[in-house]
Amino acid sequence: MKRKSKFILALVLMLVFSTVVFAARKVNITVTYDNIKVVVDGKEVQFGKDTKGNQIEPFIYNGTTYLPLRAVAEAVGKEVKWDQNTKTAFLGDGTVDMGEVNKPLTEIMKPFSTEKAEVIAKDEYKTKFSLGGKEYNNGILFNSYTYKKGHANFNLEGKYTNLTGLLGADQEGLTVKVDFVGDGKLIQSFDVVGGQLPVNVNLNVTGVRLLEIKFEWTDGLYSTTYTGFADVFVK
Repeated sequence: MKRKSKFILALVLMLVFSTVVFAARKVNITVTYDNIKVVVDGKEVQFGKDTKGNQIEPFIYNGTTYLPLRAVAEAVGKEVKWDQNTKTAFLGDGTVDMGEVNKPLTEIMKPFSTEKAEVIAKDEYKTKFSLGGKEYNNGILFNSYTYKKGHANFNLEGKYTNLTGLLGADQEGLTVKVDFVGDGKLIQSFDVVGGQLPVNVNLNVTGVRLLEIKFEWTDGLYSTTYTGFADVFVK
């Protein structure tokens, strides 16, 4: 017999047959429990109980079936990790090492190819630079006062979903175009104007393996400045 229950959705769930993104909020919903079973390679999945001793089981909401993530993932041989800080569930291989969480990109990896670009990190020759009157200890500096073009290429291995940072140049006198390219496709382009406050960069890099950060001088007089990409993080 079918039974219905109203409750606050607070579990990590896996959506079957379609994909949806949930906002960071709690919502009262009505769901249907119908003794749904899941069989993997001829073996029925045992869902177990939650931390309060309640039986965990699949349910139906608005015509869509939802399954407990961990039980199903482990049934198909995938390890599950949960990062509370970023509210992210990681399944199987190709996920972010938990030791990498909250570390700058330049501490996780270095670009495998650079042209007229310099890495800023605690283990590099140059360990800090400034943008907008604030000092930063990680990022990429492009030599935009001597050369018109340059790049820094990273192998993200398809492990990340988001790239953030601050992009700018302190000294007035030039405009630099900075392109972020993922696997040959333009993700987003920025026109950096010297002497202005840095702009926020927030990019979707889901599935991207090759990340190219390209800069090109486009306007203004040459001046003794660098174009900086600071406070760079991936998750």
